[in-house]
Amino acid sequence: STQARGDALFDLTMNGQPSLNNVSGNISTESANVALPTLLLSIEDIKASINLTNGISTTNLSANLSTGGQINGAGQVTLNQQQGFPADLRLQLNDITQEVPLTYKTTINGNIALSGSLLSGATLSGQIDLTDSEININGVGNQNAGYIPEIAHKNESPASLLTRKRAGLVITEKKASTQNPINLDLLINAPSHIFVRGRGLDAELGGNVRLTGTTQAVAPIGAIELVRGRLVILGKQLSLTEGSISMAGTLDPTIRVVAKNNSGGYETSAIISGLVSDPQFSFESSPKLPENEILAQMLFGNGSDDISPFQALQLASALRELTGGRQAGGSLRSKLSLDDLSVEEGENGEVGLRAGRYISEKVYTDVTIMGDGKSEISINLDLNKHLSTRGAFSEDGGTKFGIIYKNDY
Repeated sequence: STQARGDALFDLTMNGQPSLNNVSGNISTESANVALPTLLLSIEDIKASINLTNGISTTNLSANLSTGGQINGAGQVTLNQQQGFPADLRLQLNDITQEVPLTYKTTINGNIALSGSLLSGATLSGQIDLTDSEININGVGNQNAGYIPEIAHKNESPASLLTRKRAGLVITEKKASTQNPINLDLLINAPSHIFVRGRGLDAELGGNVRLTGTTQAVAPIGAIELVRGRLVILGKQLSLTEGSISMAGTLDPTIRVVAKNNSGGYETSAIISGLVSDPQFSFESSPKLPENEILAQMLFGNGSDDISPFQALQLASALRELTGGRQAGGSLRSKLSLDDLSVEEGENGEVGLRAGRYISEKVYTDVTIMGDGKSEISINLDLNKHLSTRGAFSEDGGTKFGIIYKNDY
């Protein structure tokens, strides 16, 4: 929830019957602050002056943003409710940094205006220029995120409830607004230098989008589209044929990027789409192939049945990178009739592939092949519910043997 802090100085006079038209004087503040948690920023050092004369409020303000940059505003509001409080307000944005950690960062400049009746559909217009924009699709912030179920709070104290309300964790039903929404006529201008990077993608996009409609039903016209770029998977460079960003209605933009490749008589496509905070990879081909076959065809020109063990290792590593380190390879594991297929990381950071399978109900074996060519075979034998043995044999002749005891207490 929005929070404001600071001191305001009042010097007001009322001449006649109680009415806004009969109030004159000045309201000012020198060092107020407003916190906007949903936007991950605060407005600081607010210097504002509001002069009331003959039913007209004239405002001038300047402030700094916690993320960097400055805003300056000026304008008038006619204090007449029957006319819907006609307004003519101007706001200048200077080098404002907007950032969502681990997701995107951009610098904003522009001039916007709010004009018309505040109670019956004012219009927000102007131009916002985006520069030095970096979008990161590595998804670092989401790798360890998990689903948190709804929690029922019983006998909750008033202080606890207030804390959760301030954190935006209490959902309350909102009554439908009887006022008209604000009309939009905003140009979002970003001719170039919007860079999207991560998971092998390096792309530059640009363009402009005009936001029309209303604040309740945004209607974007135009697009921010691909300028140039590439997708590199295992050193193989794929050309980008499509790229776009939608920035309407959310602080978390939506992205779609397509890379194509032709090999072995197939046209294969890698598609990145979804919110930039959690993009999803999918694969398509013409003629149509099962999805688990497309990446092997794209990288090696063969199906998964015809690739070597080392290529299987590379394929699993590529899947791991494309999915941001999350569990991958389920379709390939099923295709190879394995009980386990995972990407391992060695002591020195090298990547390896571990494939395992149950030989019988109590005997399990797995093979680990590291990127440097070293391999190890292990066999696990369950003697009973508490005791098992494990033996391992490496390609250089080394052996290991151990007895494992486990119990639940």
